[in-house]
Amino acid sequence: KTLLEDLKKQMKERHIVYDISDLPLDTPAEINIARQRLEDTLAKTDEIQYANDQCNQWQEISDYMTLLIKGGGKLVYDEDNAIEVPKDETPAYLEWTLWRAALAIDHMVNKPYEVRGFKLDSDFLPVTAAGGGKGDLYCEFKDFTILTEVTMSASSRQEAMEGEPVRRHVSDAVLKYDKPVYGLFIAIRIDRNTAETFRHGVWYAKGDVKQRLDIVPLSLEQFRRHFVSMFEGKQARPEHLRDLILQCETERDNLETPAWMRYIETVVVERSSMVCGR
Repeated sequence: KTLLEDLKKQMKERHIVYDISDLPLDTPAEINIARQRLEDTLAKTDEIQYANDQCNQWQEISDYMTLLIKGGGKLVYDEDNAIEVPKDETPAYLEWTLWRAALAIDHMVNKPYEVRGFKLDSDFLPVTAAGGGKGDLYCEFKDFTILTEVTMSASSRQEAMEGEPVRRHVSDAVLKYDKPVYGLFIAIRIDRNTAETFRHGVWYAKGDVKQRLDIVPLSLEQFRRHFVSMFEGKQARPEHLRDLILQCETERDNLETPAWMRYIETVVVERSSMVCGR
């Protein structure tokens, strides 16, 4: 009861609306249920505030990407400020960093806690990577959805590990959303066989429904370059990400995979220069 009263006081001070009038408060178990509901409301409110601030943190987000490209490590800004990616936690930090990048780009219609599948601690740091069975990041915008899948895998096993689940997750999202769905596959290094799978992008859904999926593979450095250019040019909008995906796809039927990967690199360089006004 003391904890519950303290929570109610906190929420009143912060002008957070809550309602537990439907819950009985006669036993410790019932009071605990009410407390958990308030804690959940408080945590979601804090996460929304955290999300709203990410557009101001784009340089730090970019620095996290740089550390991930190096396989982890630490970056010291000054004696009071430093960031670190523990080498044995890179998969969780990769998902978390791309989640923060999506929050920074903003304009999503779903909530920040609906975008991610991984858990956060009280400081908004990742606890673990998302479990299997669904995509990594579901970013739903007004007119389209971008499903981002990430991996630290860079070996020839990458296609075996990611080719089937990524296409399945994008296929499921295509059936779920009543708007276009685009897949973004981000890895430290893209294996050619993985790119070949996504270049064809074919998946058979239930009932032998053949789908041609829109999935573009980008290295984390390519994504970082485009992400930074949007903020440097004060052009951080999800439409730029969608247009990048669409332009990369225009040549997938005309080029073999090695040439398609070179074309993607050219598109990233050109669009990054265009967006930041260079």
